[in-house]
Amino acid sequence: YTYANFRHAHAIGNYYGMSKGSSHGDIFDALNQALLKMKVSGQIDDIFNNYGIAKELNANDPFGLTEVEKAWLSEHPGPFRVSNEQKFPPFNFNVNGKPEGFSIGYMDLLARKLNIPVEYVSGPTWDEFLDMMRNHDIDIMLNIIRTQDRLKYISFTKPYINNPIAIITRSDQVSIKTMNDLGGKSVVLPKGFYYQEIIEKEYPNINLLLMKNQSEALKKVSMGEADATIGSLAVNSYLISRQFLSNLRVSGFISSDIMQGDLSIGVRKDWHILAGIFQKIIDSITQEEFLALQKKWLGDFQTSALKEGMESGTPSFSMTEKKVALTPEEQTFVREH
Repeated sequence: YTYANFRHAHAIGNYYGMSKGSSHGDIFDALNQALLKMKVSGQIDDIFNNYGIAKELNANDPFGLTEVEKAWLSEHPGPFRVSNEQKFPPFNFNVNGKPEGFSIGYMDLLARKLNIPVEYVSGPTWDEFLDMMRNHDIDIMLNIIRTQDRLKYISFTKPYINNPIAIITRSDQVSIKTMNDLGGKSVVLPKGFYYQEIIEKEYPNINLLLMKNQSEALKKVSMGEADATIGSLAVNSYLISRQFLSNLRVSGFISSDIMQGDLSIGVRKDWHILAGIFQKIIDSITQEEFLALQKKWLGDFQTSALKEGMESGTPSFSMTEKKVALTPEEQTFVREH
């Protein structure tokens, strides 16, 4: 008999668990790290091959979808409506009507693996996209950060990329380096962004200005109409360069439990089963597939982020969670290649 549809290292999380209150909780991350290394090195494939079961199981069901998940996909042929932002490069943006960016390429990869059609919806602001998710006018949001408020109407995958959060100020503004330094200052953000929710709850002494997008937020800071903006290092680096905002700089990085930049895929709440399906496909993505997307869309920013990270302790862009952050040797290789 078949005990379970065992599918490579990324499925092992379905078969072992640990109490949240266990005094051995640190072992959990160590196990996940070891399993990931075994998967990348081919050791898991060798184990399957040694017992003659890999080809049979993987050929019949490469992602380990349950019968319920397969039935759901059959009943929902699509196309699945996906958010495409106008100005969130290099992750998600639009050029002459064509969706572009790392998150778009990542979604295309998932769609190909799952063999489902997607339809990108372009034009709405971020805040409008959130309303569309509430009303089921779109099905999927990309590069979205999980919050307690959003959990009311969105189901999330695990993060698919780490994304350092930077504080951006004018070059002549040398007194701002941390969130605490922003007390009493004006901070400009796109309306509806995750950071707005956190600042309103945790930093009520910060004066918020809300704009349509991050491009407009940067211009406000550049013109002296706001003291700072915060957001993705990659996005802000890209926009500052493309808009020739030479009087702006990264003045600091944010690293805290209440504010983080890990990006996930969000699915409308009534389709929570789809989020679970996507997670299985995400787990199947190889390091080679991820690095190809990273090189295409984040190459320049990866190099600068690694440099900044070694100098300030900021995490670099990496697959999913901190468990797979680059080692010093890997960082050196990326810098030299």
